[in-house]
Amino acid sequence: MNTKVIFPQTQNLTYLNTAACGLLSKNVLHQKQEDIKAFYRQGKAFLEDEDEIVSRTKAKVANIFNVDQNKVAITPNFSLAFNIVLDTLNKSASFLFLEEDYPSVRLPIKTRGFPSKTIHITQNVEDDIHKHIANYKPDFLALSQTQYLNGVHLQTKFFQNLKNDFPNLKILVDGTQYLGVEDFDFKNSGIDLMIASGYKWLNAGLGNCIVMLSEDLYKALKPQQIGANSLMDKSQEASKPMGFLEPGHYDLIAIKSLETALDLHYHTVGILNIQNHLKHLSQIAFEAFNSHKLLDEVVVKRPQHSTIFNLNISQDRFQDFENANIKLSIRGHGLRVSFHYHNSKADIDRILTLVST
Repeated sequence: MNTKVIFPQTQNLTYLNTAACGLLSKNVLHQKQEDIKAFYRQGKAFLEDEDEIVSRTKAKVANIFNVDQNKVAITPNFSLAFNIVLDTLNKSASFLFLEEDYPSVRLPIKTRGFPSKTIHITQNVEDDIHKHIANYKPDFLALSQTQYLNGVHLQTKFFQNLKNDFPNLKILVDGTQYLGVEDFDFKNSGIDLMIASGYKWLNAGLGNCIVMLSEDLYKALKPQQIGANSLMDKSQEASKPMGFLEPGHYDLIAIKSLETALDLHYHTVGILNIQNHLKHLSQIAFEAFNSHKLLDEVVVKRPQHSTIFNLNISQDRFQDFENANIKLSIRGHGLRVSFHYHNSKADIDRILTLVST
């Protein structure tokens, strides 16, 4: 498939910044343009099919990720959803999380004063997590499946094994840097909460986020958040199962963008095609960057890696990449690049050519 038809902007741009923000596809752009025009012309009438559109989008999420539809919510972003979920927990709940994880994962736990312990991200982070859970016995493990700073990735099999070893542990995962990279089966993942903003690897644009909840975790929550949109029927006060995550009005344009993006990603292009391409490209990138001594020891010593790389390149060189029309990010100690299915080996070569000059 010619991805330059899907993402025409890549004809004149080397975009290596999906970890910061995914590109809008031509499909999603067209959907947004048509919806904005319709909203402009129709006003309230544009919202008449809201229930059907939201339900249809949730049904697609349920089908794609193998999750019960009544345990799916659509929120504006990860941070809002995660904060809401934390507010449903007992204040004595204990946590384990990663010291270098994304601020939106760490800070909401810290500021609420939950009893918690942290560990650093090492090449043996899975073993470290397992040991700390065995010793500390936290109620919750909260972390990103793929780390935003250096791309360290925890395979879903790891969460399955944790759940087998510690069945009472609840696993809360930020999948924003993960969902859309490979096939994912929520019910068989061992994960209790998966939250993923759609604007990165799903290429769904801003303002939409998928929330998936296990039945076991749902039963343990004590929601207090509620609004008119939480209700099954506004004439009564019975709340929808996931209504506490959706108390206010939806951004229907953002939700329709998510629906369009899911259709493109999982049906037109195909998640297995994306998964295979990214696995192959990641391996090429890993070997090339490692041979040029651009990777940290933590990454080099791990058996597998994601599509996100933090390169040991002086941040003073950021402007050189900008001048070459190569888009990446300043993160941590170096320059971060990330590869999606519109990228190719030629993009890796462009990086190495510029680094060598």
